[in-house]
Amino acid sequence: MDWIKKHADQFSLALLGLVLLALSVLVFLRTQSFAEGFTDAQKTPPRNNELPPVRSEPIEEAEKKLTSPTVWVAPPKGGSLFVSKKMLRDPKDPNRLVIPGTTPDSMTHPPIPDEWLLKYDLDIQSATILDEDPDKDGFSNVDEYRGADLKGKSEGGTDDSTDPRNKESHPPYYTKLFLTRQHLVPFRLLFNGVSEDPKTAPVDKIDFQINTIDLGQRTVFLKLGDMVPDTKYKLIKFEPKWKKNETLGIEEEVHELIVEHTETKEQIVLVYQKTINSPTYYAIFRYLWPDAQKSKEFAVKKGDQFSLDPNAQEKYKLLDVTKTEAPIELPAGGKYTVPTEPPKATSAPAAAPAPADAAAPAPPPAGQPAAPTAPPAPTPPAATPPGGQPPPPPLPKP
Repeated sequence: MDWIKKHADQFSLALLGLVLLALSVLVFLRTQSFAEGFTDAQKTPPRNNELPPVRSEPIEEAEKKLTSPTVWVAPPKGGSLFVSKKMLRDPKDPNRLVIPGTTPDSMTHPPIPDEWLLKYDLDIQSATILDEDPDKDGFSNVDEYRGADLKGKSEGGTDDSTDPRNKESHPPYYTKLFLTRQHLVPFRLLFNGVSEDPKTAPVDKIDFQINTIDLGQRTVFLKLGDMVPDTKYKLIKFEPKWKKNETLGIEEEVHELIVEHTETKEQIVLVYQKTINSPTYYAIFRYLWPDAQKSKEFAVKKGDQFSLDPNAQEKYKLLDVTKTEAPIELPAGGKYTVPTEPPKATSAPAAAPAPADAAAPAPPPAGQPAAPTAPPAPTPPAATPPGGQPPPPPLPKP
């Protein structure tokens, strides 16, 4: 041990030499077995002429695509390969563009929903689409949408729309008929005076003054039970009445004289010195078929029949008429109420009606006949209606 301490450098060299010798022996042994690692690689592989099976599915699929190129199919709601779908401004949001018919209840042209316009391939971008008539049957697109009840589904009506591209499919012709006005005819007879004071004289002693409003007949004085000359009316009853005029503080005579038609037994109440309307009155209709810009106006007497183009053989009957509607009987039975024609923006304002409480002429003293009244303005003749009915007389005689 003392020798190692004294000769440490020699010992270190001897130890290093032994390590190098051991490594040299290890490298030598490894080089001797290196060739053995390539023994399998140096062997000749066995001969095999069989090829593995080839997957033909990708090839067949590629051949199919080559022989049958892809065909572009239009979507169900229309479209083009190189043209974008129609985009319109959203009526509910002007800053937003939408494809018509893709939003619930979209309505570019009220009252017709976009879905209905697209269903019949109508030009939804046309500003006049509501008034257009693609099939030329005399009914516009809005007429065809609204159907027989004049109300579309979007307006609370029934879903009875017709095909705007089929000339044989359209609403009934009477849906193009509108009531312009009710024409009342003044009754021709006027109860204008009494010969005695009704408060003191018995009825059988009183003569009643009867005038005609058109001055076509002389003044006559009749008693109850007498016939009015040149008419079929007879005086049957007299009811003396008075009404206090709050403005003047006096009593006014408002007597009633009842006359009866001897054939129809229809009774009419004549009011003292007042012109009343005849029970015979007319409906003034406006027919908008086939062209609303060239409408036809005609008059029909209550209870009379009339026809509408193009079916002159079908007869309608006017049942009644008011200021706002006219019920008619249809050719096949059933009833339809003709509505009032909507007012036009360019029409002239109607003349103001006379007030109901307009002051009447002062009554004559009891026992003295009153002067005849001035004749009213003549009634203009009505146009000939569709179907050839003659216009009504302006003032029918009783």
